[in-house]
Amino acid sequence: MVRLQGGYYSNEGRVEVYCNGQWGTICSIGFSASDANTICRQLGYDSGLRKYDSIYGNTSQPIWSTNMYSTSGDTCFGSSNTCPSSSIANCSYYTDSLVTCS
Repeated sequence: MVRLQGGYYSNEGRVEVYCNGQWGTICSIGFSASDANTICRQLGYDSGLRKYDSIYGNTSQPIWSTNMYSTSGDTCFGSSNTCPSSSIANCSYYTDSLVTCS
């Protein structure tokens, strides 16, 4: 499962994925325009853009992954990725993946 949280509107925010029984963020390292589009399509929008802003950070959640990949044809972000066993340590909440969907 995937959702957007912390944005000013329901079509934007921090990308969160549900893994290991809790919601967590995705590091923006390796997060591409294709990833943003895939997440937005999965949420019912036509397309998406990466945002570069640190206002949405949430330090109470784990950072589940970095370098998650999707292709331009993917309709589900988690289809080619698996949940890690623990939070990623080499990323900070200031680099959470953020998107705006349209």
